[in-house]
Order: sequence, then C-alpha cells, then structure tokens
Amino acid sequence: MGYYPQSDKTKFCEGVEMMLRVVGSTMGPGGNPVLECAGLDAPYRRLIRDGKETLKLIQPNDPEVYEPIARMKDVAEAVVRRAGDATSTATVILGSAFLALEKTIKDYPDLNRSRLAYYVRQASKIALSELENRKLQVTTSQDLENVATICAAGDREIGSVIGSMIEKIGADGTVKVEYHDKPGVEAVIVPGYKFQGGVYGIDQYNGRRGLELDNPRVVVVGDETGLVDYKTDVAPILAEAQKFGDNRPLVVFVLSAEGSARATLLRPFVKGSDGNTFRAPVWLVRIGAGGVNTCADISAVTGATLFSKMNGKMISKIKDSDFGEAASIVATTESVTIVSSDDQNASVRDYVKRLEASISEHPELEEKTRERIAAVTGGVGLIRVPASTQSSGFYYQEVVDDAWRATRAAINGGVLPGGGAALAGVAEKIFSIHATAWSEEALVYDAIGHAFYGVLKTVCNNAGFEVEWDNVDFGYGKTYDIVSGEMNVSALECGVIDSAPAIMAAVELALAELALWVNSEYLLVQKFGE
Repeated sequence: MGYYPQSDKTKFCEGVEMMLRVVGSTMGPGGNPVLECAGLDAPYRRLIRDGKETLKLIQPNDPEVYEPIARMKDVAEAVVRRAGDATSTATVILGSAFLALEKTIKDYPDLNRSRLAYYVRQASKIALSELENRKLQVTTSQDLENVATICAAGDREIGSVIGSMIEKIGADGTVKVEYHDKPGVEAVIVPGYKFQGGVYGIDQYNGRRGLELDNPRVVVVGDETGLVDYKTDVAPILAEAQKFGDNRPLVVFVLSAEGSARATLLRPFVKGSDGNTFRAPVWLVRIGAGGVNTCADISAVTGATLFSKMNGKMISKIKDSDFGEAASIVATTESVTIVSSDDQNASVRDYVKRLEASISEHPELEEKTRERIAAVTGGVGLIRVPASTQSSGFYYQEVVDDAWRATRAAINGGVLPGGGAALAGVAEKIFSIHATAWSEEALVYDAIGHAFYGVLKTVCNNAGFEVEWDNVDFGYGKTYDIVSGEMNVSALECGVIDSAPAIMAAVELALAELALWVNSEYLLVQKFGE
C-alpha cells in the first residue's frame, strides 16, 4: 500500500457536491430531516436535522469522494465546540466557495494558489469585522425565545421552553433531556449539582454527549492520593457493590486514579474480588479544580460517605450504607452534572446549614462558601421531549441540545439577522471592495460572496421560495421573513435571528479550511497493491 500524487480533483469535488446537496436540504425552517437507513441490525434509526450528525452518516466507499466530507466533519465538530450550531452554514460556505474557485482554477491553470489562499484569509477578516458590526444584543425574553426557536429548526414550542428555562436557571445552568410518552414538550427544575471534572477514558465510550447514566450508585474518595492499588483501593468497592445483586451502574468519584486501580477500572469488563466479572458498568470520574471541597459537596447531594484520611474513613472498610445514589449523572471530558434523587433533599439542607455555620468561623472564606451553597442548592433544567419511537426521541434530543448551546452563546455574544440575511449583507461588503476584474483578489471575493448568498438562497429554496436575485441589500438589523414574504423587516421583531457566535464561528472555520483546500494542488491518494 502506498500513496501517489494526483492533481485531478474531480472525485474530491464530487464529495463536496454530495455533502452540499444533503446537508443543504436540512437548512432553515423549511429544511427537511434526513432519514437514517441503518440496516437490519441497527438498534435504532434516526431522523436528523443537524448538519454535523448528517455529515457523520455520509460515508461513500470511494476514499477520494469521502475525503472532503471527512475534513468537513472536523470543521463541524470545531464549530459545535465553539458555539453549538451553524454547522450547515459552514458546510454551504466552504463547499460553494471551493467549487467556484476550483472551476476558475481549472479554466485558468496559471493562477497562483498561494495568492488565492492569502485572499481567502483576507476575506475572512473582512467578513468577521462586518458581522461584528451587524450584531444585535438579546435584551428581552422574546428575543431569547426567538433565537431558541430558530436554532430548534423553527419549533416554537421548544424555543419557548428553552427561553423560559434560561430565564429560570441562567445561561450557565445545566439542562438534561429526557424522553416521555406524552405529546408536547415539558420543562421542570430539579435539584442538581455541576462541577468541573471529567470521565477517565471517555474516548473508549465515544458518546456524543459524553456519559449519561440513570439511577447510578455513587462512591466518593476524597484523598489526594486517590485510587492507586487494585487490591486495597478497588477490590473492596466491587466486593461490596456485588452484594446488591443488581445491574445498577456504579460511579466512583476520585481526585486522581493511578496504577493498577486506574488500569482495572478502565477495562471493558471489571472483575470483582472473587474473580467473577462485575455485572454492572463501573465509571471512574475525575474531580477537577474544586478538590476536597467538591468531594464533600458530592457526598452531600448523593448521600455517599466521603472516604478520606482527614475524617478517618478508609475505603477498605466500605459497607453498603456508604454508597450514595443519584437520579442521573451526565458527564463529559470537562464537566459533570449530578441530578439529585428526592431522597437526598434533607441531606442537602443539613449540609447547607453546616456550610452557613462555618462562615462565622471562617469569614475569610465567606465568598467561596456562598458559591458552594449556591452550587449544591442550584437546579438542573429537565426538558422532557415526546418519544413515541426511538427515531423521534433521538431527533428531539438533537434539536434541544443544539438549540440550548446556541441560545446560551447568543446571550453573551449577541445575535444576527437570520435566514442568511447577515451573510448576504457581508457579501455586498466584499463585492464592494475587490479591485481589478481578473485579479486573484477579485476571483476569491466573488466566489466567497456568492457562497454567502448561497446560505440565503438555500434557506429560501427549502421554504419553497425561488430566490432569483444576486444583490440583496438588507438594512441594519433587517432580514427576509420567510413566513410573510416581506423584505427588510426587523429581525428582532419577526424573530428571524441567528446566534452571532455560531455564525461567526462557521465563517471563520469554513474559510480557514477553504484556504487549505485552495492552496493544495495535489492529492495524495492511497493505492492498494498492484
């Protein structure tokens, strides 16, 4: 097996056209979900409106066709990490601009690719500056609801629930999505606790949202040395847990885990002290910057005994009453959220009283102690979505998750006129500054400007409107209302708004990748045998 250079990008462009066609069909309120046909042995089949998840499913057999799709997946992941939404926008911008530039390069092979890439980066700076100037601030609860509605694929019910939830628990609050068998979307606030930390070896589990466990048992180890030796630190926990005789998951919270203890708990199948495989899944969760104080907080909200040399509690002496429990635990590589069970309400109240009493003894720690009290008494938003089938349940969960992230970003970063209107305005700015007709600068700006227009056209076409214009001048804060068909209406008043951080992340990351693609003359293609 080896690689051979190839300058013909026909199949590469075929892959770009494929992802443009499929991902573009999901955009905007009039977009259509993609139906996953997963085969006979699939545990479930999904309806998907999310650009990133759609890209994951596009896997053509030809590696040259698949290459741009794989690279676009990386861009989409980066957009989601930064702002939570607008992966479809990034796909349309990158794909449309690349196809236009590659066609131009094919017609004029003497063009300098390095200069083209340079002007792509210049266009990115211009676009981001213009988007910054067009930002609007979210000031009312109706603005919040409108942003959430757009990010939820136009679902006003979900938008309303998310808007009201943010008002109750704040933009830094935590939301968990659950299924129920009733029609409509419900939202409640339940007791919960969130802290910095993460799951050891989470890459082995590879869940999109990290780890989500229902009704787990909990063990809390608060020693700085953490878990080190399997026989002394891990085996007693597993031996006692096996006595429960059920399959409830077990979560072990630690400050650190090393040596045979960590290696054992990260195995797919953990063996107990009797040599038999432990039947319930065991998860090892690292506690972050909060240290011993966070261990104490977790102990309070779960009812688990805190094992630490400071209080004389040794893990080797663990018994069944030392295990705590939670209604659910949601964890990623960066944060952990514990949703308390109803049985722990009294325990939390007693713990808060002890923290409040400690303020008079240690007034220098009052601010930090108040923060801990707020954390353990804070709420977690629980959004229940209808799930008559697995496909519909997964679809609603995707929509709520994406809308929540994007709406939170919009609170701090502002909003932009939606439906592609802001990008159309940026396109006009770019068109107005390019100079000579056939310079590299003009060719790049023309391709990127039309790619920005492509977002507006795609959204409108999906809604059943044929957009014929190439030059649309939207005023500040104005957009095109797809429902009424009116032009230059207030984006905030009609509710057609997008998260500014999401759109700006899509533009920045898509154009950064475009510069790399344009600057590459050859593909190195794998060749298997002779």
